[in-house]
Amino acid sequence: MATYREQRFRQPGAAERRLGLWVDRIGSGASGSRSETLRLLGQYAAVAIDEGAGRLLCPVTGEVPVRAGDVLVLTPQLPTAYWPEASWFSRWVVWNGPGAEELERLGYVSATEPLVHHAANAVNRAFFALVPLLQSEELAAVLQRRIVIETLVLELAHARRFSQQSHAQHDLGERVTAYLQRHFAQALPVATLAAEFGLSPGHFRRLFQAYCGTSPRAYVTGLRMARAKELLASGASIKETATAVGYPDVFYFMRVFRRAVGQPPGAYAAMNHTL
Repeated sequence: MATYREQRFRQPGAAERRLGLWVDRIGSGASGSRSETLRLLGQYAAVAIDEGAGRLLCPVTGEVPVRAGDVLVLTPQLPTAYWPEASWFSRWVVWNGPGAEELERLGYVSATEPLVHHAANAVNRAFFALVPLLQSEELAAVLQRRIVIETLVLELAHARRFSQQSHAQHDLGERVTAYLQRHFAQALPVATLAAEFGLSPGHFRRLFQAYCGTSPRAYVTGLRMARAKELLASGASIKETATAVGYPDVFYFMRVFRRAVGQPPGAYAAMNHTL
């Protein structure tokens, strides 16, 4: 894919140059065409997808999906192309200056993470705050524009960090539940599980509850009861079933089964036995 280098740059005023950060332009509109060219913007931009869905293509992500509510955060030297699946409506804010470069060096903007999920409102707030300020070169307006951009950058940094944490939580949840599905018949106290994944018991419980909507103990019990029903239906005895799903005390197993399933294991086996 060819690469196009953007040539349009607004010349900042004297006060903007001294402050070191300025707005180049803002805009909004609908689009329905695919881009066949990577673009080097040469500036910083936040493009909010308000409606529709599409794709983002750049060297650091490859081609990835973009959904309504997402924001494309573009940096000067990152070539990108993005386009809607059918059509979308977007708003954008473009800024530049030594202060913008410093924000990137400090990590508020990341060239390696150009897609920020669920952050379109931050761009929309900045867009509408800038509308009445763009035509004024009064010192107050110049400073207000800088503050709007800095606030936008901060909000996008917070959204990116939250997205990273959510991804990490999802990844941990997937690994923990896969582990439990393999080992549910073993004794699995929370302290042992937490240590297995390098977490404190309290932190492990909170993350597990957030991901699964239930406690580790209740989740393991659910796995055990599901397997117990399969075994009982296949003709296994109550004692065999209890041992197989992690209950050496058969009477305790019977109490847990009745509480979870609503009937004793013998009655369940009689009603559901299959050859």
